[in-house]
Amino acid sequence: MAEAKKQSSAEREKLLMVGAGGAVIIYVFYTFLLSPVLEDVGRAGQEVKAKRQELTLAEGQVRILGAFTAPHAPEKVEVPPSEKSLVALKLISLATNRSGLKIDYIKPLAEESGESLKFNLSCSGSYKQLYTFLEIINGLQVVIVIDTLDISSGGGRQPVLGIKVNLTAHY
Repeated sequence: MAEAKKQSSAEREKLLMVGAGGAVIIYVFYTFLLSPVLEDVGRAGQEVKAKRQELTLAEGQVRILGAFTAPHAPEKVEVPPSEKSLVALKLISLATNRSGLKIDYIKPLAEESGESLKFNLSCSGSYKQLYTFLEIINGLQVVIVIDTLDISSGGGRQPVLGIKVNLTAHY
């Protein structure tokens, strides 16, 4: 029986040694291999976050600069009556795209009276994009007048506006 106790005691000591050796190996692995890699990953994550902020700023600056360069309309070239609505549609859609608004639809209204054409525009976007759109259409060579402007908002911190506009293009 004494030998059995010595054998089980020796087995316990072996198990304790294996457990302690495993703990030391895990500690050394974590301290010298895994910890530096995790620090590098954390630093890389911070760098990515900073680069994303820089990219967002640069995109905003590009959008603002793009808003100042209005779409080019033909300079005082007489547009045939059949093409006036196409030119006006092109100018309105370019202004909408440049401002960053998302177009739902643009449709010409049946009332065409000589030098003026009426359109119905539905789009969505932010207040800033709407303001940029208004600045762009103000700078066009074709006079575009807003007859009605209907804005609905879903609320929230940065609401997405539902915008419905009736426009008249005057040549």
